[in-house]
Amino acid sequence: MKHLLATAICLLFVITSQAQTSAAALLGKWETSALRDVSIIDGKKTTEEHSFEGERIYNFTSDKLCYITTAYTDVAHPHKYVIEGNKVYFTMEPAHLAKLMKDDAEYGIELEPTEFEFNVDTAKKKLYLTRTSVDADKNTYQSVFIFKKKK
Repeated sequence: MKHLLATAICLLFVITSQAQTSAAALLGKWETSALRDVSIIDGKKTTEEHSFEGERIYNFTSDKLCYITTAYTDVAHPHKYVIEGNKVYFTMEPAHLAKLMKDDAEYGIELEPTEFEFNVDTAKKKLYLTRTSVDADKNTYQSVFIFKKKK
């Protein structure tokens, strides 16, 4: 009986401490703190972490818009976002994209639709957005943007 109770408590702890992948967990302002680059080339994994403090602010709203501001501009660029499982897809708001294309897009703003895996660690108040690509030689590259909750 004690073993069963201990197992149940352990499972409950694991489930409640897992990172969340829901829209509600994303809502609010998030500020970048670090960028982690992971490369797996010919089976060898390398990881580099860089300070990315304050480079970007993502403000997720309940109306399915995320306003992205970079350190290079004070304009909050609106992106529509869609959540499917643990992936979030960003697409630049069409009218805003047309304006940016006319004005020569600002550095650091994604104009093309982008896909990220995301996890929200509610205990640490951190958001992780991961973009993964694989080249023709099957080498894998990941950029992990690490955010902290902004007050």
